[in-house]
Parts: sequence; structure tokens; C-alpha cells
Amino acid sequence: MKKFPFSAYFCSCNLDHVISENPNVESSQKVENAKDFSDSYFSDPFEFISFLDRDLLPKEVAAYRSSWEYIQKGTNSLHRHTHLICLLIDRYHLLKPEAQQKLKELGYVSDSEND
Repeated sequence: MKKFPFSAYFCSCNLDHVISENPNVESSQKVENAKDFSDSYFSDPFEFISFLDRDLLPKEVAAYRSSWEYIQKGTNSLHRHTHLICLLIDRYHLLKPEAQQKLKELGYVSDSEND
């Protein structure tokens, strides 16, 4: 049997909570919120990295395993969290140099870790 590596990433109790700061978006509003969110980062995708840095996960748990441990404690899973930043950190070597630089500027990686 072949083995395929995979990772699962979380977005709060739902993606709506992360992108619109509202955990209980009406169904009729979901598509509009998603379009607005997409439009806001389409012209500057590197700003999306800054978005992921904004209080969506404490930096001290911004590693894949520790972020899962964090989200399982108490009511953390009910708050506005995502660890999609971990996806970027874990796939750092695949990112464009500008995205790598943004992660360095935000303190998620250092030159010695990935160069």
C-alpha cells in the first residue's frame, strides 16, 4: 500500500468566522462575504500572510502539532482561530521569495532555519 503525506488545517468552528469575524453568518451572506474577502487579497496576496498573523493564532503555538494541542484546550475551538499560517511555514521552501520574506518579517521563520 502506498502512503501519501497529508495535513489537515482548521478554521475556527467554520471559515466564515475567520474571514468575516462572525461565527453565525446567514446563508444568504456567505457567498458575498467570501467574494469580499477574496477581492481584498487578490491584488496583494502577500497581505494575506499579514491577515493570518492578526490574532488568529498565538505565535507561540504557530507550529502544526502545538496548534492542534492549543485548539483542543478549553473553548479555544469556539474562538476565531486558524492555523493556515502553519501551512505556509511548513511549505516555506515552495513559496515565492516575497512570501518567504513576509514570514521572516513577521517572525515565523529565521534565515538560519530555512536557508
